[in-house]
Formats: sequence, structure tokens, C-alpha cells
Amino acid sequence: MRPALLALGSILAALSPAPADDAALADFLQRFPPALLASEQALPLHRDQGDPPIVLLRFRLDVTGDGIPETFLGSSEAKDRSVDWTLYAIRADQPIRLGDGIRLPPSGFFLRKHAGATELHAYQRSASRAHELYRYRFEPDGRWSEEIESPDGHARLFLQRNRPPPGEDYGKKVRPSIERLPLGAHLSDAATEWEPYNYDTAPHRQFAHRAELPPAVTADPPEATAPGGLAGNGAPAPTGSPDPGQAQPHPEARARAGVDAAWAAAWIGLGIVGAGTWVGLRLRIRETRRTG
Repeated sequence: MRPALLALGSILAALSPAPADDAALADFLQRFPPALLASEQALPLHRDQGDPPIVLLRFRLDVTGDGIPETFLGSSEAKDRSVDWTLYAIRADQPIRLGDGIRLPPSGFFLRKHAGATELHAYQRSASRAHELYRYRFEPDGRWSEEIESPDGHARLFLQRNRPPPGEDYGKKVRPSIERLPLGAHLSDAATEWEPYNYDTAPHRQFAHRAELPPAVTADPPEATAPGGLAGNGAPAPTGSPDPGQAQPHPEARARAGVDAAWAAAWIGLGIVGAGTWVGLRLRIRETRRTG
């Protein structure tokens, strides 16, 4: 009887998550200093200059394998392209914080079910501004672990284009269906609703270095649709587009290659002229000796 009641409570929590979501958000906001919250509440919601106001972000994904999506809460407070997420599980209509500092990019990551656990892989810039591979493994009981790896140059060519290196199985590439909520708007009116968040057009400060990314190919393979509110957004490569599995030269590299080719041609020309001049002088000396 008791397992049946617990299962019923979990189902009801999943069907009406609003109270649990509000409690999880209240817990998440405790990480912000009171002075920052006060300043964000005082800011106008739209500004033409300076950093935009902090925006709260969230998405849902079942990483424990019980069929009930967990909630990832983050914000645009970070000044790089990734987000440090706080993970909450909803149990009996109550949020349970499972962990902090889960670093995942809103642009998407790899998901794989392996040996009863859920694994997430994300290639992104670390706090030291070096690109590294983050590996997360989530167990059914809510425990999770993190590994950070620095791939070699060959592997980076594939990871920069959202492809696993040859011989590696990271699962399917997925993009979370993220929602956004301006922090100042929420503090001024708790009834403010979340709205869809578009990473590709987001002006938030965590993507300030996006222009420094390696040049992207024109198409990626179709992405997977995963449980828990994740949807793929890939498209087949159009005719004539470069192969995403091959490294594409940077424009500056192509320019340098053209300059190097010009210098090589000039040196070859000088060599030919020099050789012709030397042969002519030898023939003239030989003719002079013969007539003398």
C-alpha cells in the first residue's frame, strides 16, 4: 500500500508542479546577495546600454530515470557562454536540491543512457577560458559526478562541430527547451510568467564571447528528441555545404595560405632567373676562352 501511495504522490507532483517549482525558485534565489536582488528590482526591464538585467533560466530533464523530469535552474549572471545549473528533484510536491555548479551550455549537449545511469557530455569553455569536455553521470538515487577532460587537437575538430570523436559514444545531441524569467520582473511581480528562451538570439551576458567560437559549419546532423522537455533542432545538410565531420579552414588561415603561395612562387621565379643567368655566364666564359 505504501509504495502505491508514494507513486500516486509522485504522479500528482508531476501533474501540478507549480507549488514545487515556486519553492525550488525561492531556494535558488537564496544564492544571490540581497544587494544584487535589490539592484535588479530597481533596474528598468529594458535598457539600451550596458549589461542587460539578469535573467533566470530553467529547463526540465529526467536524469534519475524515474519518469519524472528534474528541474535545472540557472541564470545569466555568468559572463561566459555556459550556465552553472542547480538541479532539483520534485518529491511529494517538495523540491530537493541534488547539486550545484552543473555546467551545461544552453546551446545543447550530448545525452546517453548507460548502465542504469544518465550521462551528459558538453564541450565548452571552462572558467580558465580553455575549451574542455565536461562529463556528468547521474545515478537513479540522485547522486551525480563530474569529470573534466582536455581533448587533443584531433578530438577538438569534431567537438567544435558538435560531433563526438571517432570511437566515442556520447549518445544523441539534444537542446533543452529553456524558459526565461527576468529577475527584476519576478521580484516586482511574483505572478510574472516564464516564457520561451531562444539561445540563438539571446543577448545575455553569458554569451558575450560567442564571437570567439570556431567558425561553425552550415548544417548539423538531425538532433534527437529526448524525454523531459528536450527537443532536437537539427536539419539535414543542404547541397553543397561542407562536411561537418571535416575541419573547415578559418578565413585568416586561407589568407595566410594565399600569401605563402605567392612568396613560394616568387622564390621559384627568382631561382629560375638565377639559374638562367648562371648558365649564360658559364657559356660566355667558355666562349671567351675559346676565342682567346
